[in-house]
Amino acid sequence: MIRRPRRAQAAFLDKQRDILVRKIEGVTDEDARKTPTASSFSLLGILKHRALWERRWFQIIVAGRTFPGRVARGQVLRWVLMHHIEEVARHAGHADIIRETIDGSTGE
Repeated sequence: MIRRPRRAQAAFLDKQRDILVRKIEGVTDEDARKTPTASSFSLLGILKHRALWERRWFQIIVAGRTFPGRVARGQVLRWVLMHHIEEVARHAGHADIIRETIDGSTGE
């Protein structure tokens, strides 16, 4: 059974993932590859980074590997969820800026 705080964290993560997905809906392959800002970010690059990150942390959890900063095994899921929420939200913000620069789409 998932405790209530983990359910809340999972809900926040789901919301941020949904926002990120909405940022890329309807974008052409050509537009997804554009890097219209001063950084080298593209919508496609953000998605590839997300997929790699999720696979990496999932493998760490499943394998029971140790975590940076000596995170205790019992705290692994909480740590991963909190960090993952932060990363997805950051990438959703990047995607928002890129999308607005490409075609003027704004908002959640």
